[in-house]
Amino acid sequence: MPGTFLDHLAPSEDIRRLTDAAAGFVADRKVRLRSETAGSDLSEWSGIAQLGWLGVCVGEGDGGLNRPLREACALARLCGEALVTMPYIGSSIVAATLLSYVPRRALVETLLSGIAAGNRIVTVSAQSDGLPNGTDVRVQAEERGARLLLRGRVAACEYSDATTDVILGLDAPGGERLLVRLPTHRKGLSAYPYRAVDGRPLAALVLKEVEVEPDEVIAEGATADAALERAGHVASAALCHELTGALDEICKRTVEHLKEPRQFGRALSEFQVLRHRAADMHMDFEMVSSMADLASFAAETMDEPRRQLLKARYVATCHGRRIGEAAIQMHGCRGMSDETAIGHYVKRVLYIGAAFGGAWTALDLLDAEGEASG
Repeated sequence: MPGTFLDHLAPSEDIRRLTDAAAGFVADRKVRLRSETAGSDLSEWSGIAQLGWLGVCVGEGDGGLNRPLREACALARLCGEALVTMPYIGSSIVAATLLSYVPRRALVETLLSGIAAGNRIVTVSAQSDGLPNGTDVRVQAEERGARLLLRGRVAACEYSDATTDVILGLDAPGGERLLVRLPTHRKGLSAYPYRAVDGRPLAALVLKEVEVEPDEVIAEGATADAALERAGHVASAALCHELTGALDEICKRTVEHLKEPRQFGRALSEFQVLRHRAADMHMDFEMVSSMADLASFAAETMDEPRRQLLKARYVATCHGRRIGEAAIQMHGCRGMSDETAIGHYVKRVLYIGAAFGGAWTALDLLDAEGEASG
């Protein structure tokens, strides 16, 4: 684990090897337009598992690599560069981290080993401002003998035909937090799939009289709260890095675009105002990239990283949107068409900002943190 922020910024040899192997795999997927099979190609998911990066956050005893968070975030950045719609962050970082913080039992070990092997895709959904799309989870639990009976809905969670398990955070009849695991084929659990603006598969979940066995309650009380908090921290850091990867591609492609068209007998890149605009985009990009590095450092090394993560989320959302708007303006109206790659990258940036709850949410949470500490 790095001792200082400068140590964190220096990529290790392990990170270089891991990202080099992953970069080769995703290179031919860059600029891939959205398709009906995006996010549910199990053969592609298995191929990534063979590279080892699905098990980065899983312990060695469960078939993973047990690597630091910064290595997982380096791969999350590649996902942003390649517009990967498969739930790498949701399953291999967020779910794997959460499962590593709950008591060990057979079910937890099965889920962790399955994530590392690539034959399980797990999504986490809970009412939490640290998790993406964690603001509208309304599930009630009722005791029925030794079992729990669940009713309610989840407005949005990462979900496709390939998803195998859902981990729900909910309140027990007594008021304490529970984490329960549901297989996606469980009777009474219905999924209504749709796609986010960036093409990733999401679904609204409706639970009607869904039974939960006692051994499917994987954590409760303070343990469940701590696991969700930790999962939210790593989700924020990883999404900041994914957004950084998308912004990097936006800046590069915009500069290349300015070299091609000609107006008034000159390349667009020769006009000073456009050159300055491109320079502003790169300044914003460096700001987001620095805050993403700070986010992963805070999540990995600090006991209380919440304030740093909220600051990173705010900067990523604001500056990311500004970069996207500038890129679209310089590409013209074709920038938002499905036939042009830049529009897909901007949509990825917009989705991640929305998953964070937007810039004002981060500011409101920071303000609340300040009042609590004051």
